[in-house]
Amino acid sequence: MSVPMGISNTNDQLRRIIAKDHPQIKVVETSGRYDMNTFNQAVEENIPLITVTPWKRIHPNLVSIPLKTDVHVPYGILTTKLPGSTVDKFMLQLNKILNK
Repeated sequence: MSVPMGISNTNDQLRRIIAKDHPQIKVVETSGRYDMNTFNQAVEENIPLITVTPWKRIHPNLVSIPLKTDVHVPYGILTTKLPGSTVDKFMLQLNKILNK
C-alpha cells in the first residue's frame, strides 16, 4: 500500500523499482496521504505499507521491517518561525557538525 504517485518522491522511487523489478506485486493506492484509516486498513486487510522507519510505532498492530534499498528519505527540522536563541544555537552547532 502506498500513497498515490506524485505525493511522495520517496514512495514514487520505491514504486518505480517495484514496477520494474517485481511486476507481479500489485501496489494498492490510498486515497491520499496516510491517516489512521490507512493504518487500520493495512491491519484489517493484511496489506504491507510503504512507510519511513521513524513511523515504526505508528500503530500497535503494525511492525516495521526496514528495506535494504538505495532510496533515502530526506529529513528536516521543524520549528516555530521565531525559534529563539536556544534553537538558533542548536542549529548553528548542528550545521557545523553536518558540514564537516
